[in-house]
Amino acid sequence: MSQVAVPAAPAADSRGEGPVGDLGSLVDVVPEERPPLMRGALVGATVGFVLVFAAVVVATVAAGFDTGGAVGVAAFVGMFGGAGFGAMAGALVPLTKHWDARPLPGIPPVAGAPEG
Repeated sequence: MSQVAVPAAPAADSRGEGPVGDLGSLVDVVPEERPPLMRGALVGATVGFVLVFAAVVVATVAAGFDTGGAVGVAAFVGMFGGAGFGAMAGALVPLTKHWDARPLPGIPPVAGAPEG
């Protein structure tokens, strides 16, 4: 068998210029690690479901529903409202921390902001 030598792709420099194209200085801005979005979404969905479920059970029982009906309504509202909003808000927390890790290029830092 003969072996064929394949030339290595040229490495990109620190500004992202190379075979992929000019990415500007965005490559320098984004931290290397990926934020734990799935974990944040799962925690947010769980917390959102529990909080909305409890609030709706209390509200519907106080409004005169029987306990079984209150639990059914609370499960429905908690599953769609609480879990959906909680997952969205929970995923935003690590994403915001990820993007706030470094300032954007060309934008001066805000006075009094903590340095990261």
